[in-house]
Amino acid sequence: MSIVDIEASINSLPAKKEDLRKALEALQSYSTSFAPFNLQWKDFEEHFSSIEKSIRERFRELIEKESSPPPEKLAAALPVLEVEDDVEPRPELKSLFVEMDAKGLLSYLNEHPQNLSAIRRELISAFRYAPDSAMLVLDTLDCFVQSEGISNMEPRDCRRYCGIILECFHRFAPQIKQLARERARSLAVDLKGKVTDGKGANSVVVLSLLYLIVTFGLVDFFGIDYVLDLIFLIAARKVLVDICRNSALEANMPALIERLNNSGRHLDAIKFVVAFNLKEKYPPASLLKSYINESKKAAQQVRKGNFSLHSKIEATTKEIATLRRVIKIVEEYNLGSLYSPEKLQKSIKRLELVRAGQKHTTTATSNSNGKRQQQQHQQPVKRPRPLTPLRPEPALNPYTPNRSQHRPHEGMFYPEMAGSYGLNVAPPLYNNGSASFSGHLVRPSEAYPQQNSTLHSFAYYDSHVTYGGYGLSGLPSSYSFPHYP
Repeated sequence: MSIVDIEASINSLPAKKEDLRKALEALQSYSTSFAPFNLQWKDFEEHFSSIEKSIRERFRELIEKESSPPPEKLAAALPVLEVEDDVEPRPELKSLFVEMDAKGLLSYLNEHPQNLSAIRRELISAFRYAPDSAMLVLDTLDCFVQSEGISNMEPRDCRRYCGIILECFHRFAPQIKQLARERARSLAVDLKGKVTDGKGANSVVVLSLLYLIVTFGLVDFFGIDYVLDLIFLIAARKVLVDICRNSALEANMPALIERLNNSGRHLDAIKFVVAFNLKEKYPPASLLKSYINESKKAAQQVRKGNFSLHSKIEATTKEIATLRRVIKIVEEYNLGSLYSPEKLQKSIKRLELVRAGQKHTTTATSNSNGKRQQQQHQQPVKRPRPLTPLRPEPALNPYTPNRSQHRPHEGMFYPEMAGSYGLNVAPPLYNNGSASFSGHLVRPSEAYPQQNSTLHSFAYYDSHVTYGGYGLSGLPSSYSFPHYP
């Protein structure tokens, strides 16, 4: 194929992209008739634009190697890098570039989020109207690198819009002056301090730093290893392929791919394998198989181990998600001949049946536990039985002394103490001496068989009573024998 034929094919790319966009819009009109259809044109646009730019750059290198074409032929061969570059910016956007109004540009993007997709296509051509486009971009970065901020704008939105401006400026491919490069280096050092793990909102910071380093020619200043570390943090982003179209970075793609494979990020590695034509060294089918096997092994360990049903369901769900990601990669990079999507769909259906059984088991177990708890709550609460039966105290005969009064250490009765508490105590029978007892306890019937039955509850001592001093019973001399009527 001659250079003229290659040039004609390259120039036909914009028309083919437009035809593809129209076909996708027509397909979206039928999206309600089948499975959820979430693909948008922007999902394909970045990929096709990256490929087109790569083709044009390689074609430029080919022309440079050829000595026959004159310089004007070279300029005519590459009129634009992308079809979006020729989109004329709206007047209000154009005026912001002419006036070099960085804060006004960020505010404009913040006020028109619904038109952001169309505005992005206009930004590339709008840079032509800026007296110093590089300085305008660096002015926008000051708004969040130096923590100046914009009124009525969230910091995360400011970071996002700065990232969009940097991306469009990179695609604009300007000539960078030394003064702008030095200022960009200072901002990049400050931005480097904001990099953490590259996850969540921090991924925008990492991506902005990468655009700043590559676009302003700072790879040598930061070192290739550090730049590769940044790429590794956010390797899932598709736009990284465009960033890596740098001679220094492209030469180190095998090292990046090896690092992604060793960390289990095979799908991210495939993107770089396909983009930089490294399929022979890193076969995509082998990478996909390794990714599926690792996911399957992790899920089987959970399902066969001593884990809860909830953990097993989660492991099965993750395995299903893995297969769906593989199908997406196969379709995106046309790898159907290497890995059959039909077989992957069958595996997904089988795993969905396994997950449905796991959920049924979980539901049945929950219902059984709920019924058991309900039955326990419905049972009446029984009053606990006392350890010893409670018996009412017998009514005391006022004329009958308590038997405990004659038992040492159990119911000692001291008239003088009772009197001090306001109790009426019968006077002792003998006032000229104190009584003490000795002997053993006998029943009343044995001592006085003819006594009245009212006296049968008393106990007497069969020994004589002594007066004065202490008897054998150990009672004090103040003890007086009660008087019986």
